[in-house]
Amino acid sequence: MRFENKVALVTGGDSGIGLAVAKRLASEGARLMLVGLDNEKLKAAAQTVKDAGAPTCGPAYATWLRKRRWKPPWLVR
Repeated sequence: MRFENKVALVTGGDSGIGLAVAKRLASEGARLMLVGLDNEKLKAAAQTVKDAGAPTCGPAYATWLRKRRWKPPWLVR
């Protein structure tokens, strides 16, 4: 397996291309953490990825950073 002992953070993992990437990485042995906007879709996606063979699928996080006007610490002056 190409990604055995590797961890992948997949943004947009709740649907579409992000979910497809997560499934592929899982089938290659990667341990995953999913991030997306819809908490219910993320829970379903995490289960789907586990079913696709992910050794572990870390917590799935729903986030909407633009709404909070979040800035990375290195951009704050």
